Amino acid sequence: MATATEWLALLGTILVVVAYLPQILHLTGEHCSDGVSLGAWSLWLTADVLILTHAIAMVDVPFLALGSANIGATVLIVVLAWRYRGQKCALHARSPSPVGRGRRGELHRSTSGHRETGT
Repeated sequence: MATATEWLALLGTILVVVAYLPQILHLTGEHCSDGVSLGAWSLWLTADVLILTHAIAMVDVPFLALGSANIGATVLIVVLAWRYRGQKCALHARSPSPVGRGRRGELHRSTSGHRETGT
């Protein structure tokens, strides 16, 4: 019989899967990878694999489910973002690119393909 905390963990796992759905649906429906950082998602995938390794060693069923769901969704997002890299949907094509600062302090637009030097 599952304990109350195991049921809560299952609910948490379901919420994680639901949270990934908008990103997955946008990637599959619009073929738009704008704003998806392959580096960040790849790092999260690495972290998920390491955590799942611990869950396997501990035979921790809730964390096995959570880790498997995270890895499955993260792999799907990384594959789709790679497949559609550089592509934008109509909504993202109209919106202005966010301006950020590089490591040396220069201004750049993340989607313009080049850096604009400024103060």
